Amino acid sequence: MKEKIWKNNHNGRNQSSKPVIRCKASTAGITLVALVVTIVVLLILATITIGYILGEHGIIKMATKAKQKWEESVRNEQEDLEKLIGNKGEDKNIQIKVNVKSFNQTLGEFPVVYKITGKKNNKIVCEQMVLVNVKNVGTENLEVVVNVPKGAVMAVEEVYCGASYKLTTEPNIEKVVDEGETMEFIFEHEYNYKITHNTGIKI
Repeated sequence: MKEKIWKNNHNGRNQSSKPVIRCKASTAGITLVALVVTIVVLLILATITIGYILGEHGIIKMATKAKQKWEESVRNEQEDLEKLIGNKGEDKNIQIKVNVKSFNQTLGEFPVVYKITGKKNNKIVCEQMVLVNVKNVGTENLEVVVNVPKGAVMAVEEVYCGASYKLTTEPNIEKVVDEGETMEFIFEHEYNYKITHNTGIKI
């Protein structure tokens, strides 16, 4: 920028003289460069910020993934809790009745072995073996308490019977656990009038 300065003489009188022209440094160019640099820096920062927020590994996507994992974890926990509650067992009386229609007093008592199995969702929830000693004609009762969840399938299978006696009913009986307190399983036998050796337990 140019400005004109008029000089006065030393005696204080006004005299016209030639103006002295001085040049001041201009700041317009520097200001424009600074503005451009600032805009470029802001654009770079904006690009980085947008990428950090909206990019593949940005805050929004990371937050979305975290929310999905949390929801999945809650669902899995709920399913596990429902399974745990559904598989919670309760005491159930299993009554095995062995009916003997004919009995050989000479041979005396004979043993019968049963396998008790409880299953739910194709998984074994209880399993045990029990023995009944038959001493005479009539009915021998054996009561067993097992802990099984509601809805489980209880199976009682005769796996061994003393010699000279045969089973006249199905060897394996299945029932679904319900609200009742006692579950009955009835097996019938009779003397076959043959002297045979025991064949052992089949499991």
